Amino acid sequence: MNVTIRSKLIGGFTIILVLLIFMSFFMISKYFESNDRLKTIVEVYSKKINLSNELMIAVLQAGKYEKNIIIEKDPIQKDVYKNKIYQQLDIIDKKTLELQELVDGKGIQVLDEFKTNWTSYKTDLRDIISLAMKNENEEAFEISITRGLKTRDEAVNQLEWLITKNETSMEDAKIENNASYNSALSLIIALIIVSILLAIIISYWIIQSITKRISGIAKEAEKIASREFTNDKLEDATNDELKPLFNSLVSVNESF
Repeated sequence: MNVTIRSKLIGGFTIILVLLIFMSFFMISKYFESNDRLKTIVEVYSKKINLSNELMIAVLQAGKYEKNIIIEKDPIQKDVYKNKIYQQLDIIDKKTLELQELVDGKGIQVLDEFKTNWTSYKTDLRDIISLAMKNENEEAFEISITRGLKTRDEAVNQLEWLITKNETSMEDAKIENNASYNSALSLIIALIIVSILLAIIISYWIIQSITKRISGIAKEAEKIASREFTNDKLEDATNDELKPLFNSLVSVNESF
């Protein structure tokens, strides 16, 4: 099959161009995958950890103010502690709703258990506040160290589990992202090497075929110049851009 020089050049550079386009799309695809994983780590896992920690702090703060309102004698200061307790309750309710939008798997179940415990603890806390504001401190203290303490400790344990779970998930996501990045990088390097080798092979083939064709015609011209083919008819089966040049040699040979 006759292949013209133009076809060889177009075909060779088309293959190289397709390889470059494929490699570019592959690299862009891997970049977006890595970027999405990093966004998940930053926007989801980090936020879950922060919310869990903020919930823990608010629960502990509410517990501290609970003790303060019981032992405080000054009615004005008691009222201050009451307001601080309700402020922490609002924070906990808000953060719980935010965290509920992010948790998954086992985290959903644990957060639901926390919400149940926290609802029960809020009831006890309101009773403690009501008794403390009436200076019925012994009754308030009794609730605080019995069912209040039990429910609060369970809520704290559930938050600790969520914090640990979210931290572990984030670390696993980082490890997975690093592994995926290294794998993609290795594949990209391999593709670059293969593309370079193919480009070299294709370029070498094109150059060699053109060089061989020109060299062949040059040898025929030298033979004509030395009068080797004066009586012989030159033939060339290749139909390419150099065909007119070879035909000119035929005409020169026939003119002798």
